[in-house]
Amino acid sequence: MTDGIEVPAGWYRDPLGGAHLRWWDANSWTEHTAQLDSSPQPPNATTTSGTRPDAATTAAHEPEVMIIHPTSSKRSTRDTRHAEASPVTRSATNAAASDDATTVIEEPTRASIKAAAAAAANATRQSQFSDIALTSDTWNKLNRAITDAVNSPTAPLVELRFSDAPTLVIDARGCAYWWAESLDHLATSTADGDVETVARPLGITQNEAGRDWEPLVWLIGTHAEPESFDPLSLSGARFKLRRWPNLTTLSHTTEQMGMTAMLGAAFLTVTELASLAKVDVDDARRLISTFELMGLLTHTIDTISDHARQPLTPSASKEGIFSRLKARFSR
Repeated sequence: MTDGIEVPAGWYRDPLGGAHLRWWDANSWTEHTAQLDSSPQPPNATTTSGTRPDAATTAAHEPEVMIIHPTSSKRSTRDTRHAEASPVTRSATNAAASDDATTVIEEPTRASIKAAAAAAANATRQSQFSDIALTSDTWNKLNRAITDAVNSPTAPLVELRFSDAPTLVIDARGCAYWWAESLDHLATSTADGDVETVARPLGITQNEAGRDWEPLVWLIGTHAEPESFDPLSLSGARFKLRRWPNLTTLSHTTEQMGMTAMLGAAFLTVTELASLAKVDVDDARRLISTFELMGLLTHTIDTISDHARQPLTPSASKEGIFSRLKARFSR
């Protein structure tokens, strides 16, 4: 027998999954079946034509057969082991004797069992996170919450909570985040989450190191709308890179790469950057706002950079008539 286990002849639950019992003759499965709730007798192999003369003597000395009645809830461990230890196909003699048996019983291999288990686990894992997606309103809330956390002296945690998935925790002070899944699921699924800013002592305690938050902030910044951008980008300040971003980990466009190079070379306002890169002002604000949250920019405030200079007007003279006459005749 398989794995050295000898299974005695008897009635067992049909390994094909049918709602009946099937006869196991200690060597292979046969075509004989019986109802689950019945007390079937062993098939009378001695009266079948074509059997060997000594079959009756052998059957007379065989011990009482085993009848397995599985419960409706689940099969016993012994039944499961018997089903797993069954041969691949029935014997040629039984196949020739049965006229109505057309199904061949196949035993699953270890490889097929592992493949099926892996497929089931993968399907469960995908279905668990297949309903995660964010609306534009949630992207905006995330962007504003991170902006407030970066500028707050208490550095609170930002949490994105889902009803059927792990909570995304963002630590602006440590520039890290914790989530059980890939960031790809955050932008390609179809349900929403709730954004909440919590005090650091009340946040979810993490026992493991977090992930670098730059890809997350970049993802949020590229999905958020202009009303949630960093207000500093509207202040007329001039920005310049003080550290290059790792664009290999960020999904970027050619225009974004060009604007990044310009910010690395000179101090520019949002309008100047948009004009040089020939992009919309909101796209330039998006890049600057996202880089500012990442801590990649330095800036200087130029209060007249984006305003027209007022012409100088001569001040009105405060001298009287006698002073002017005196000054005139004293020349």
